[in-house]
Amino acid sequence: MAVGGLALARGLTLEGLTTSYVLRNVGAADTLLQMGRWFGYRPGYERLCRVHMTENMHAHFTEINESVEELRHDLVVMEKQKKRPSEFGLKVRHSPTGIAITAANKMRTAEEIEVALDLSCKHTQAYEVYDDLAINKHNKMAIDELLASLNVNGSTNYNEEDKAIVYSNVPVQEVLELLTKFQNPTTHFALGSNNESLVTNYISDRLKELSSWDVAIPFVGLKSNRPFPYQTDKNAYCRSRHSGDTGDLEKGKVKITAKNVVADPNPNDLRFGQGDITESVNKLKKEDSDLRPTQAHLQARRKPLLILHIFDFEDKENRSSLSRAEDLVVSLSIGFPETKVKVKPKKYAATSRFLEMLKSMASENETDEVLEDE
Repeated sequence: MAVGGLALARGLTLEGLTTSYVLRNVGAADTLLQMGRWFGYRPGYERLCRVHMTENMHAHFTEINESVEELRHDLVVMEKQKKRPSEFGLKVRHSPTGIAITAANKMRTAEEIEVALDLSCKHTQAYEVYDDLAINKHNKMAIDELLASLNVNGSTNYNEEDKAIVYSNVPVQEVLELLTKFQNPTTHFALGSNNESLVTNYISDRLKELSSWDVAIPFVGLKSNRPFPYQTDKNAYCRSRHSGDTGDLEKGKVKITAKNVVADPNPNDLRFGQGDITESVNKLKKEDSDLRPTQAHLQARRKPLLILHIFDFEDKENRSSLSRAEDLVVSLSIGFPETKVKVKPKKYAATSRFLEMLKSMASENETDEVLEDE
């Protein structure tokens, strides 16, 4: 038996140790993590090890573990986007139990902020893609697998609307499966640890509310464009996106257009799957003259909409490997209806770069202008 204070609490390893009783209170998460090294790595012996602690300390460990896993997720995304910490913008979540992240003198330039991701009545677009033909092919295969599954799903309805193939009554699990496979660098869609993203977490918090989806694959009737890859009863051709921006090419990604959009001008792409909602949209606009077309259409929608964008791509300088490639380029966007699930704000200690990113995201206005491509 070993009895001790600071020495044991700082992670001293005792050979053969299987049971610990911990009563010491700590004021910072980094100190608490140092205390959590009692047993080391003992594969096959986990069921023999026991830690007895106060309820308060158990709550601290639970919250800190979630914070660490969230930070790991961000680090994975940062690595995939080939960014430095000074470019990415890291953050560490504060624990609601009141324990500090670290001592005040170690926080340096980190600022405390409160963040709540609210995608209610938002058209969230994956307007960037990786400059990688293999990743693009992987994403196209993921879309093909989704469509193959929908075509044999007896509860899913298939329709051909004006300039789009539309599936209705699509289970949320099908949508989440695609999103956890789809590799995309855009902030909301970027996958981290456990193949989760901001969008998948938002959906997972609202599984009952977002249980049934519409899925649309838009096309055009311009014969000068490349053939549409899926069979329809209409003269269908792919959209074109010929104003790609290669400003971040050295980071392995390109913007699909000069603006932060991939979809057609709002609200064109947001009408799919809901029938004629013109009357509802006009009523909403009459009630609120400042309501933007995007918000009006999403407020009028009853179901979320996943849009699968398949297009012929070129960037302005023809520098990207995707530009004028043989394979069509794919991306996606999601139109979320109004949510009744309250958004849970979380407190973070954030770097100055993360604060800059938040301001940039807040200033991005969805455009209703016609894209230069079409």
